[in-house]
Amino acid sequence: TLVLGEGAASSVDILIALAEARGWQIVTTPRGKGLIDSNHALYRGVFGFAGHDSAAEALKPINAERVIAVGTALDEVSTSGWDPTAILSGRLIHLSHNPGHLIRSTIACLVILGSPKLVLEPVAKMLSLESKHNSNPNPGIPPNRSDGLPTKTTLSDRSKCLVEIGEIKPQALMTYMSHACPQSTRVLFDSGNSLLWGIHYWNIRRSASTYPDKNLFNIGLGFGSMGWAIGAAVGMAAGAHGAPVVCFVGDGSYLMAGQEITTALQENLNLLVVVLNDSSLGTVRHGQVLSGGEAIGNKLPKINFAQLAHSMGVESYRLETMEELRVLDVSAILSRPGACLLDVVVSGDEVPPMGARMKMLTGVA
Repeated sequence: TLVLGEGAASSVDILIALAEARGWQIVTTPRGKGLIDSNHALYRGVFGFAGHDSAAEALKPINAERVIAVGTALDEVSTSGWDPTAILSGRLIHLSHNPGHLIRSTIACLVILGSPKLVLEPVAKMLSLESKHNSNPNPGIPPNRSDGLPTKTTLSDRSKCLVEIGEIKPQALMTYMSHACPQSTRVLFDSGNSLLWGIHYWNIRRSASTYPDKNLFNIGLGFGSMGWAIGAAVGMAAGAHGAPVVCFVGDGSYLMAGQEITTALQENLNLLVVVLNDSSLGTVRHGQVLSGGEAIGNKLPKINFAQLAHSMGVESYRLETMEELRVLDVSAILSRPGACLLDVVVSGDEVPPMGARMKMLTGVA
């Protein structure tokens, strides 16, 4: 099984071609998500923080004689809390250009420090001679699925991705927006529930015109504080030459740094900010419940962020139902310059995909 980290970007075209030639399953780390189309027939989803059961299954010894990890630090979020049954085992081959990525690879059967592209090009050339005798059809052709969801990735609460009426569930919001936004859209997910929902439910649709090493899916882990994505999105929009940028952010984060949208307004940047408004610090709230802790300090006032944006002169919409979301012409908004904000009232009772991490933090099996 092939594991693509963020450092695999420069060689992702070679890696995917190798996987297709050899029939290797592919998973990504949370930071590596975006390097491969979600509908690729060999892709099994994200392993680690907010990841997918199908990715964990692909890494089990029964399904992977070898695990080849490229361009990842193998930290807590990319190893599901240093799970010894998945990436971190004697089956591991770890390749990275970053020496810091290799410090946790002492258990690996092979560690390679070097440019993944330079290391893999001769390997690909050698294996291509064998692949000429492989009569299997190209597994990279995305399978047809009427609901538009990935076939080979196990999504939690898959049915909630397809809700079209009533209150807005985060699963449905991510699914709908990932298909409504143009394939050229740069998307950022701020720290908190936005990040969790994005890793698990955002569908990557890579176009033929997208450079192989270009990752349009952006998250901040480690030292990514609440609110980082708002300023980052403004900067990204300034350098995107008119291509659309979408920033998903929770209401708690927006209260910290939301005024930065005025820069996008002043500079006439193509930026859409989507506020997930559940009147709470969602990650704190659900973390307290899942860990059996005291429910304290997680409530926020009910705020109409659309009115707040309107007071700044920013185009804005408040959406409370799926019907309102589906009526909105997202593609038209993203086809023109200018800042825009969606105040999306989401169901706060939906638990984000954080159960595996809570088990690791609390020691509960």
